[in-house]
Amino acid sequence: MKPIVSIALVAATALPTFAGKRIQFDVTDLTTNKTTPRELLLDADRLKMDSGDSVIMFLTKGGNRLVMLDKKTNTYREMDEAYLAQIGQASNAAQAKMKGMTPEQQAQMEAMMAQMMKGKLGAAVAAQAAPTTYTAKGAGTVNGYACTNYDGVKQGAKVSEICAAQPGAIKLNASDFQVLEKIRQFAASANGNAQGGVGQLVPKLSITESGINGMPISTTNFDNGKAVSREQLKSVTDSTFSDADFSTGSATKKEMPQIGAPAKGKGK
Repeated sequence: MKPIVSIALVAATALPTFAGKRIQFDVTDLTTNKTTPRELLLDADRLKMDSGDSVIMFLTKGGNRLVMLDKKTNTYREMDEAYLAQIGQASNAAQAKMKGMTPEQQAQMEAMMAQMMKGKLGAAVAAQAAPTTYTAKGAGTVNGYACTNYDGVKQGAKVSEICAAQPGAIKLNASDFQVLEKIRQFAASANGNAQGGVGQLVPKLSITESGINGMPISTTNFDNGKAVSREQLKSVTDSTFSDADFSTGSATKKEMPQIGAPAKGKGK
């Protein structure tokens, strides 16, 4: 009698797989000392950061884009380069109109820009984001991995301490590191679209920061001079992934806010 082979098993074994890295971090809230795990998956073309209730993926096949998945609501949003360019054009046009305006007129224009993008996103576009400047502070180690320390300063205040490792020090090769460079370029492009404002729409990740040589394996964030959170590398292992590892599953897609659309309750 011939053995019965499960159709599902055959389908599973037929799926293409891709070599990559599985990287584990511990994230500690320094105000409560509560630690939660964070997992980073990456191969040459994709990156996925799973923080529990939320997932951020950077995908390059079919065009560079960020996918932001909310597990609580089982919904996701997608931000591609065309969308960033559209925001940049709208923001730059508004900034140009503000030249020569009185302070009162400028305030009205900023309020209008906030309405265009509905709330927090609009405020981010309207605001001029101050850059963080990083200064190397010598060699360090994190859980046995060699790295270089950096202090991050924004508008004269210390906002972060980062220790960044070279690829070889954390068992990454050049192909593993490619996607990190791609997401940094994406974030830099976002910043360049509207004099810094649009870049605030890109989720804040230490791995996207410019001015750092290597991959951050320890990041301590400060608020008003006090350390409030710390993320540290725990382990790096070789792994293989399928397209399913970078999918949104059954989540429903939500559209990004439309440029120029009034907020609810405004207009007719």
